Amino acid sequence: MCRRATISGRVLPLLLLLPLLYLPGDLCAQEPIVEPVLDSSKFTNPIPLDSLRPKPPQVDSLDRGGDSLRVGVSPSGRERDIVYSADSIIFSLDRKKAYLYGNADVLTDEDRLRAAYIEIDFETSELFASVTVDSATGRESGYPLLEYGGETLSAKTLKYNFKTGRGVSTAAEIAIEEGYIQVERFKRVSPEIVFAENGRFTTCEDPHPHYYFEADRMKLQENDLIFADKMQLYIEDVPVLTLPIGFFFALGGGRNSGLLLPSFRQSSDRGLELLGLGYFYIINDYADTRFTTDLSTRGGYNIDNLTRFRLRGKVTKSDLQTRLGFTREAPDQPLTRSLTAQYWHDQRFSPVTTLSGNLYYSTTTDPFRKTNPEIERTGEFLEDGIDGSDADGFDDITRRFVTSNLSFSSVVSPFGIRLPFTLGYSRSENIVTKEVIPEEYSARISPQAWTPFASGGPDILSTLSLQVQPIYKRRFVREDTIAGGGFATVQTAQGINVSPSISLNPRFGYFTLSPRLTTNASIFFRRIQKQLDAAGQIDTTFYDGIYTPFWYSYGVTASTNLYAVVQPRIFGVNAIRHRLSPSIGISINPDFSDPRYGYFDEFYNPQTGQVEKYSIFEADRATASAPGFGKSRSITWGLQNSFEAKIAQGDTLDDRKVTLLNIGVNGSYNLADSLKPIGAISMSATSNLARIGNLSASARFTPYQRDLVNAETGFTLNNQKGVGIDFPWVRVTNASVTFSTTLSDEGFRSERFITETLDTAASFGARRHTFDGRDNSFDADRFYGREVRGDDAFEIPWRATFTGTYSVTPQEDSVITNFYINTNLSFWLTPTTEITGSGSYDLNAGRFNVPSMTLTKDLHDWLLRVTYIPNGV
Repeated sequence: MCRRATISGRVLPLLLLLPLLYLPGDLCAQEPIVEPVLDSSKFTNPIPLDSLRPKPPQVDSLDRGGDSLRVGVSPSGRERDIVYSADSIIFSLDRKKAYLYGNADVLTDEDRLRAAYIEIDFETSELFASVTVDSATGRESGYPLLEYGGETLSAKTLKYNFKTGRGVSTAAEIAIEEGYIQVERFKRVSPEIVFAENGRFTTCEDPHPHYYFEADRMKLQENDLIFADKMQLYIEDVPVLTLPIGFFFALGGGRNSGLLLPSFRQSSDRGLELLGLGYFYIINDYADTRFTTDLSTRGGYNIDNLTRFRLRGKVTKSDLQTRLGFTREAPDQPLTRSLTAQYWHDQRFSPVTTLSGNLYYSTTTDPFRKTNPEIERTGEFLEDGIDGSDADGFDDITRRFVTSNLSFSSVVSPFGIRLPFTLGYSRSENIVTKEVIPEEYSARISPQAWTPFASGGPDILSTLSLQVQPIYKRRFVREDTIAGGGFATVQTAQGINVSPSISLNPRFGYFTLSPRLTTNASIFFRRIQKQLDAAGQIDTTFYDGIYTPFWYSYGVTASTNLYAVVQPRIFGVNAIRHRLSPSIGISINPDFSDPRYGYFDEFYNPQTGQVEKYSIFEADRATASAPGFGKSRSITWGLQNSFEAKIAQGDTLDDRKVTLLNIGVNGSYNLADSLKPIGAISMSATSNLARIGNLSASARFTPYQRDLVNAETGFTLNNQKGVGIDFPWVRVTNASVTFSTTLSDEGFRSERFITETLDTAASFGARRHTFDGRDNSFDADRFYGREVRGDDAFEIPWRATFTGTYSVTPQEDSVITNFYINTNLSFWLTPTTEITGSGSYDLNAGRFNVPSMTLTKDLHDWLLRVTYIPNGV
């Protein structure tokens, strides 16, 4: 796993705290670095252990385990205790040295040094530590780790004076807050400044980094900056970019004011483009702002600003993004000015009080196309911390609708009753036509359901639940653009929906009864009246007032489960179970269009020549519910069938449960309808074919002929013939079948090819180490696949997914059929290189719909993706 390649953090405190042997002379950044006491080694060419570690003298004494010794004087004037242990310890009395082999561990006060090999010189108070090398494989292990001041430094070799606190190391590495720094050799010239040669900086956590910045000379300034001279960017050890001038990374907390480097591009329409030039400024610890500009020689310019505010525990996001553009899409078009602004806010005032949402404003009908120089950059801009969405640039450029929303939630407790409430605002606008569909204000109260008998009372009433959730909405709409300006529909509606609910689900023996009583109530502030004017046109008149319609429906449903089990125990099938779940119920809805309720009125419609009923609340039905038309006394029924099997998995494994087939059928009969009492019959079936795939089907039937349509008026005329054909034959209104399967180079499966990459650099609990002993920087197995190219066993893993859907929809004089096969084919040239082709093939038309091909390369720290969509297919 690698971090994102962001450059921030704090300079390596341990590297600066690790005192080096001071050398005489006036040292500065331009002077060559004096060679350390020990010769350093290249990262990719480790020096053999024998050339780094002196041969021990004749053994004077031998001890295994640990020992301690009081030696040296600390800066405070007191003597230091040194405690050491190892798998094997060899003492040399004449040289006053100890040689520690295997899991060597030396502790002096708060400093601790661990390595595969440590040499202690008691006369000079120096420690020397190094790795050990396996003579058979050449792999190194046991890298020295020095814990100093709460930090850890890892190195190939280390020499450390525990009396003076100074030391030198070769091929050292330290983890900083946002990455790692490796240096071949370094020199400290002051308590805050270190000069280094052949240094690398990376945020990649892989032992051998997939990318890094390398410089011959570096200057490290504590908690401030890293200066690098003539820096190069390497990707997979290949130099891809060279900066001929000096450069620096800002450290210390992750945020620093400074210039933002631009990128360049040549375009046939816009000419030479300079993209992303800007400045980042830190206002304070809670806010910052970023100004960027895109300049082109032919396309104009635009200026962007993103101002952010954060307050830990309170304000999660408060971002304002504005964009001012003076641009054109082609050189022959005039320059046009545009302004867009978008604000995101997410704040928590208390554990129960929050405010969140986003607001959008635009002065142009096409801000995305006019101000974005390229599709890809739009996606990166949105993903780079503005809204965190996954929308890509293509979606933004083709976007027609923008939305704004704001929500405030909290809880009040009047008279000890806890009442959560939400205030909301939303707006959806077509940025091309300027239609608003809709703009809405809302206020909702959501008290918890009341269960009076949950803790005691009759068992039959234990599931009784009562709840009321009133919501107020005010809605504004303007749509249907008129040529020359204006809108055909401009209206405002408002209403309160009370939404009371009652639920009860008692159980009697093997049957579950679900009685239902649905109550509805609303509050409207006006009603309408339709009548014909003198010209014979329909005139709608509004009457203000407070109107409170109330309506209801009720019913009951009974259901149970029946089981049948057989145990064939043949062909690996140990058991088959059939579960039958029948249900039957009745639902009653009174006819609230009856004049005695006063919720409907009627008028003569000259277009149809009939007297028609209408709801007096229809102008505000978008904000609150209103009583419906007609009555019903329906008997509902359903039958669900489930077939399951237990498949043997071996003597020591439990049987695997497999769902073979699910079949369901539902229907209804309306006793209040004398013309067409039989409702539509729906059927569905699904089957899980285990590793082979999935199969599903659905159909809808009716026993009646299709209603006739008057060709002159366009109105539907109810078919008075009743049953269209002799029952039980029925007419299919729609049907569909879907099958999906996945194939691969290993048969039926859905898992993609995965190669595990092991990290062999673990050493004494270190987080990681670059020097893992590999003598090659290119892993052929990872990039060429399972076998090296040219081997007879070379394979290309692949996976193909097919989903076929066939649907039938009969019409009055024809049948509409659709037959699509969605395909997705993926194959891996290497475990990190995937090529995917996808598309939908229309078998009726004999063509592909929107095919595409994508090349994806996993670069560990980056993901390279190239998509090709052909035109005219």
